[in-house]
Amino acid sequence: METYLSEIGPGTWPEWVAAIGTSAAFIIAALAYRRDAAFRRGRQASLVYCKVVDIDWYPAGVVVPILANGATVGFGDASTGITRIDAATSGYVVHAPMGRATVEVHNGSDQLISPAYVYGFNPGNDERWPFTVGTGHVDPHGVGIVELTCSNPRHPGQPSFAAAVVFRDANGKWWARRSTGAVEPAHDDPVNRPSRLDRSSESVPLGVRWRRFWRRVRRRRPIP
Repeated sequence: METYLSEIGPGTWPEWVAAIGTSAAFIIAALAYRRDAAFRRGRQASLVYCKVVDIDWYPAGVVVPILANGATVGFGDASTGITRIDAATSGYVVHAPMGRATVEVHNGSDQLISPAYVYGFNPGNDERWPFTVGTGHVDPHGVGIVELTCSNPRHPGQPSFAAAVVFRDANGKWWARRSTGAVEPAHDDPVNRPSRLDRSSESVPLGVRWRRFWRRVRRRRPIP
């Protein structure tokens, strides 16, 4: 080492210092760019939110229209049948007390979001209805409208109802927003995919289990 240092003449030291300074400046610039990109992604994600525009609770035995209030897709855990109301309208035959909610997903950002999943929860006790409804893609500055048909075991009581949205931005990053709360980074969790109600026996990938654990460590809900 002493031999190596002795071979570096006085005129070489400024070159070493300049090289180190250039490298440090490059690293700082890269970190600043990364932080700015993350900030811009978060700013775009903060322009996405969902809003409950209608919620009604029904007893068993009534018939209510399907896909009301402009909804284009609907799903739920309510016990219902299907009937024809008139030539142009189909309806749910309510077999057990239920609620029907219309939720709008607003994409105020300049980028496409796809997919976006909506679920309902009771803000009073934080219980979540065990299903989601997918909007598909929502265009920039566009709106997607979904319908949730929710079981109501507390009938004739009417539980509080709020909605949350989990979505993927144009860069492939996942985000979640519950009601009027702040948007937060999320992950693609199988519970949020609108395919089956009962996922208790579903095999959860190791990566998803790690993300759930890490969210729990950070005192967040394990599932967005």
